[in-house]
Amino acid sequence: MTLKQAGRLAAALQAAADELFADVPDVPKFRLEAGIIRYGITMWNPALQRQTIDAEFEPERVIDELSQDSPSTCLALQRAIREEDWGQAAALLTTQAFGKALVSQWQRA
Repeated sequence: MTLKQAGRLAAALQAAADELFADVPDVPKFRLEAGIIRYGITMWNPALQRQTIDAEFEPERVIDELSQDSPSTCLALQRAIREEDWGQAAALLTTQAFGKALVSQWQRA
């Protein structure tokens, strides 16, 4: 992925996260640093303490996981990236990468 593509994906991820997490006080913050998509999020840990996480967002890792868990979603994501449909790619990535984590956060909250 080129730097320009990564920047567009990071912006699309932020827009998708803003929409997905509209009812959550701590929306993930996506940014591009040295060509790497990074995000920061404040979450509840299993001990029910608030913690801030800053990590890299790895679309390739999510694609690998999806290829085993949901092949049709994986194909849709690969197509969106290939066609540079960043809105669709971001929607798929945020729901797949953060969907389960969001449910657990709501339960802990």
